[in-house]
Amino acid sequence: MSFNVQDGIYQARYQQATSLNAQEQIMVLLENVLKTSVDHDQIFRRDLDQHLFNEKYSIWVITQYHLRLYQFPKINQTYTIDTRVVQLNSFFVARYFRVIQDDQVCAEIHIQFVGIDFKERNVVRLDTDKFIQADLIDWDQQYKFRKIKLPQGLEDGPSLAYAIKMSDIDENQHVNNLVYIRWCLEAMKQLNIDWQLPLMVNVKYGQEILPQAQILIYADTNVQDDQKKTSFKIKNLTTGDEASRLEFEWELSEKE
Repeated sequence: MSFNVQDGIYQARYQQATSLNAQEQIMVLLENVLKTSVDHDQIFRRDLDQHLFNEKYSIWVITQYHLRLYQFPKINQTYTIDTRVVQLNSFFVARYFRVIQDDQVCAEIHIQFVGIDFKERNVVRLDTDKFIQADLIDWDQQYKFRKIKLPQGLEDGPSLAYAIKMSDIDENQHVNNLVYIRWCLEAMKQLNIDWQLPLMVNVKYGQEILPQAQILIYADTNVQDDQKKTSFKIKNLTTGDEASRLEFEWELSEKE
């Protein structure tokens, strides 16, 4: 692992495991991305005394994802994930990640985080002045998260019910953010939707899902020009809230 204080870039190395299917590879890759983010944040706090909020009372929660997956890292070889902070204001921080192997960029990810008071479940204001003065933000890599517009009549199409498992719940006592993506990948398998690389995934999180909730996932697939897109809406039936909306988009193969 390495960290360049001058430009704020952090790098970590991982080993690509064997015997994983495509869905499992995506999930492991994203788990390592989030681990890299946590390690980077710890360095800011421990080594540079950069505290965006009071860690005793607050946690980071992801609000949006943007993933571009070009290829999976090669099996039994190491790869690098680097990250940097690219946007920061009083309420949100965004990070940019690259997954690199043999000088090839395998994936690019932008993630937006918000600080939450874990007792009151309210958004907390970030202390940005010291962080900005330390010049730890790569403003050149800013990214505008696009709005996800769900197709009309989405709830009239296919839907799948999911039972929440204890393994879906993280230390913040709600469904882990990666579980939403896993649910949709599983839904595409059940609906016989065959995606392929390169793959683009956009996620917008709404209301959190607590352990006892009942979940329903709506799906819709459409084709435009040479692109195929599957849109998802995850609905919390217990509260009636929209928990998340997701898009998976890829290029059509010749046989399609």
